[in-house]
Amino acid sequence: MLGVHGRPAAPTMPARDYLVYVVAESADEIALLRFGPEGGRVDHRLTTGIMPADVDGPHGLAVSPDGRYYYVSIAHGTPFGTVWKYTTHGDTLKGRVELGNFPATLQLTPDGAFAYVVNFNLHGDPVPSSVSVVATEPMVEVARTTTCVMPHGSRVNPQGTKQYSACMMDDLIVEIDTRTFGAARHFMVTKGKEHGDAGPPHLAERGEAVAIGTFEQEDRAAERRPLVDRPERPRRGDALRIHGDLAIARLELVHGAGEHDATAVDEHEIGEDVLDLFHLMCRHHDGAAAIEVIVQQ
Repeated sequence: MLGVHGRPAAPTMPARDYLVYVVAESADEIALLRFGPEGGRVDHRLTTGIMPADVDGPHGLAVSPDGRYYYVSIAHGTPFGTVWKYTTHGDTLKGRVELGNFPATLQLTPDGAFAYVVNFNLHGDPVPSSVSVVATEPMVEVARTTTCVMPHGSRVNPQGTKQYSACMMDDLIVEIDTRTFGAARHFMVTKGKEHGDAGPPHLAERGEAVAIGTFEQEDRAAERRPLVDRPERPRRGDALRIHGDLAIARLELVHGAGEHDATAVDEHEIGEDVLDLFHLMCRHHDGAAAIEVIVQQ
């Protein structure tokens, strides 16, 4: 700002103190800055994180609307990051919750009830990541919504009904409906190709699971079907009645013999790893006649 004769005007000092929280990602520090009538200064600092030999990486920060708490996302982990809840008076740790890979930007809803935290996930292959929804009172992750590759930035509208995050690798913005925690719309922001569409972005070309109805395999199951037509001991190598949870793409797979000859894959989202499993289970001459996919909610 310039004053008379082009000289810099004297800054106008605020009449009261303003407080600003700042995190230093490379130093694992949280600092409270105070700006007031006497200028600016660091009020105090504290160290955050739990890893003694590595950087924890505090990244995002938000203060509750009532001013009683502040929340810090800790990006690094082994391998998952966390969000920590502190009191503004005394910096007392009130809770923390584990989220996804590299929790980054976060913002609270206007009532302070939920924190929306993007899981930036810059590790490994560029696969779609997610936005975690944390209930701030009990510090519990209540939803994790898949959005796009490397989501960053988190903004909730003033009404608290929508949350938005940008997709670093896809020229997209994804909108989450805070009433359902689901991806409601996405917007392409590439110059000359701007448009919006309903639902989450279609990212199958990057290896994302895509929603389908029924997938029909050309090979038909053999006429002899153990455990369907009659009680019979499964044959050697048969995949039937192998019970257990298979942690693939966060799906629980329950498989067994079906009532029809054609092998079918039913329900929701499947990826290449799951399709490979289906092929492995069905290629034997008396392999599984049906595979049911149950998506854990």
